[in-house]
Amino acid sequence: MTDDREVSLSSTRAAVFSPTTGTGTLAALRLSAYPWAPFPDQAAWASRLKKILPELPGLRPLRVAILGNGTLGLFAETLRFWLALEGFRLESYLAPYGAFRQEILDPHSALYGFQADVIWLFATGRDVVPKVDFGASSDTCSAAVDAVVSEWRNLWRHLRANAPVSIIQNNFEAPSVRVFGHYDGAVPWSSANLIRKINLLLAEASLEDNVSVFDLDHAASLFGLCQWHEDRHWYQSKQPFAPDAFGTVAFQAARFLGAMKGTAKKCLVLDLDNTLWGGVVGDDGVAGIRLGNDPEGEAFLAFQDYLKSLVARGILLAVCSKNEEAVALEPFLEHPAMRLGLQDIVVFRANWKSKVDNLREIASCLNIGLDALVFADDNPAERELVRSVLPEVAVPEMPADPADFVAVLAAGRYFEASTFSGEDNARTRLYFENAQREAIRTVATDVTSFLQDLDMEADSGT
Repeated sequence: MTDDREVSLSSTRAAVFSPTTGTGTLAALRLSAYPWAPFPDQAAWASRLKKILPELPGLRPLRVAILGNGTLGLFAETLRFWLALEGFRLESYLAPYGAFRQEILDPHSALYGFQADVIWLFATGRDVVPKVDFGASSDTCSAAVDAVVSEWRNLWRHLRANAPVSIIQNNFEAPSVRVFGHYDGAVPWSSANLIRKINLLLAEASLEDNVSVFDLDHAASLFGLCQWHEDRHWYQSKQPFAPDAFGTVAFQAARFLGAMKGTAKKCLVLDLDNTLWGGVVGDDGVAGIRLGNDPEGEAFLAFQDYLKSLVARGILLAVCSKNEEAVALEPFLEHPAMRLGLQDIVVFRANWKSKVDNLREIASCLNIGLDALVFADDNPAERELVRSVLPEVAVPEMPADPADFVAVLAAGRYFEASTFSGEDNARTRLYFENAQREAIRTVATDVTSFLQDLDMEADSGT
């Protein structure tokens, strides 16, 4: 059973499509597929994709070697489907069952002959439970954890010595069974706490060794550990986790791989009324909009707090609202509860033009593609218009309840990241300044007035 946050990820999955080309079929699949669908649906979509792949020459090739102890063929087909929706044509290599370590250690193995762009060490919690006695000392537990992390780091070094390749390493999901119940969470020698410590040390090591960590533990938790650890499929066919979770993991992985290859979204374009606050500022006035002081108002504040955190990590925010500009600006300037300020908005478009036209202008002003935009609007008609005219723009189905806004955007993983640096923090200011220059250039009538409006000063320093 799914909730509203899940349903919102796919806006029109119940629609009927009759595409006649590979591109049309892929567009239909993009609208109708959803990550948490059970495995039979995922397999059907993957099969449909395989039939149209020859008709999709525009997909970017991506060579991924997937190395793990489980049977990974069915998962790889699911991943192929979700990567196609991201614009990639997956060419995959799977190590022989149970032999991935030998493949890594042998410089003449088929793994290196494959010449992967990315090598993914697809381990799971089944692979890493260190054996320590109940009641073992903290030193013994730490030594066991260090040995596990050292083993993976040694494999990373062998990979790097034999291939100039990007490496992804899974961290490890928690066990669903606790021998001591909740007491397992209190002692260093329990499997749960050993895996937690391994994950922390593995993350620290990955930063030192320039390895990307795929958070399998988080994916398993979102899916539900009791359903994830489906032992029947492991005993029968060595599936690493429940096949019904393949779509969830493959979708997240596709967005993660896309981020590594530069296809993550860059800008979130926001409506205002009933999106950033409750009510219509033009009708209710600044004092009448809902922002704090009641459950709905608190939900809008929480949404703004989330948006503020996106700005802090370098995601651009823009406004696209059908409104009088002066009226639309009032809450930013006058409402005491507003979390967002005008300094957080790189482009502000409040007018009575089509939102399609405004989105085109926003992308042009920022010098980014339409495929770098995510458009959040409470109005279903506006969402459908943008989807139909600008299919490159990502349009999440915003729920009726603002309490679910954050969950919907987070579940879409539009702004997936594989790294973070101080430069990401500075990006918003850079784009803001560029957008100001573009706005001035657009309204300037000649070069002289353009340069005057920039208010540039000469620097005589050396």
